[in-house]
Amino acid sequence: MSISIDNEIVKDTSRCPSGFYCLTNIKNHRCFQGMRMCSVKSVAEGVLLVDCPENLNCPYKSGNGSGNMCSCPTRLEIYNQTKG
Repeated sequence: MSISIDNEIVKDTSRCPSGFYCLTNIKNHRCFQGMRMCSVKSVAEGVLLVDCPENLNCPYKSGNGSGNMCSCPTRLEIYNQTKG
């Protein structure tokens, strides 16, 4: 699977703690080394509702009463291009 992420989106993801590991591991759905990429439950207004590993320490992940939200611009674009 090959996708292309616009440079502006990458720039907007300036707090990525994994050095964009997800972009080289899209086929295997990996975000951090050995850790699966958060799976998307739904999306609304540019924010993903996701199921994430509990030990995932990411500045783009935040929790609320109904689950975890992901505001990572790169993850959103991966979702938009792959619907997964």
